[in-house]
Amino acid sequence: MAAKKKASPKAGKAGKIIKRTAQKAEAEAAAVLDAVRARRKQLKMHIKSAKKELREVRQQLKVAKEDARKRVKAARAQAKKHLVRLNAAANRKRAALAKKIAPPPVAVKKVATKKKVAAKKKAAARKRVAAKPAATRPTPATSSPTPNRPD
Repeated sequence: MAAKKKASPKAGKAGKIIKRTAQKAEAEAAAVLDAVRARRKQLKMHIKSAKKELREVRQQLKVAKEDARKRVKAARAQAKKHLVRLNAAANRKRAALAKKIAPPPVAVKKVATKKKVAAKKKAAARKRVAAKPAATRPTPATSSPTPNRPD
């Protein structure tokens, strides 16, 4: 029988040390990986919530812009009305002052005039009567020429 070679005690010890070191390294790597995965998950959630918050903020901004536009439009309309009222008041004042300043109207005397005597009517011109059309002979029923008749 072939004799089995007995492993040296040093070789067994070295294998165990390598194994333990590898396990330690794996455990450390696993811990680091777990930490990285947890951080990734946390960041994903943070990004998701930040996106949601950004959407909400954009919506609020949109609503605020629309409200501002409406307010500006209303303010412009109100200012226009105010200007129209001011212009009307200024025109009324101007007209009143012009009326005050203007000299009183001069009364114009009407000169009595004689009534004109109606002119005699001219004799009406004779109306022309349209000439009657010449009498035409009735056409014969046949289209043949009439024979010459001796008179």
